[in-house]
Amino acid sequence: MSLKRSFVKHHVERKKETVVSELCAELGITRATLYQYISPTGELRNYGKRVLAT
Repeated sequence: MSLKRSFVKHHVERKKETVVSELCAELGITRATLYQYISPTGELRNYGKRVLAT
């Protein structure tokens, strides 16, 4: 499973319980990368939805 898909799947499963800094550390990504997929309010962005669809 790709890092992108893994990240998005993780978010969908855990939703807003996730601590951003912990998730970024776990996946080895920056907050900027995280927010390409998920909005600061926790909503899945269009790019994140496209990643899940593949």
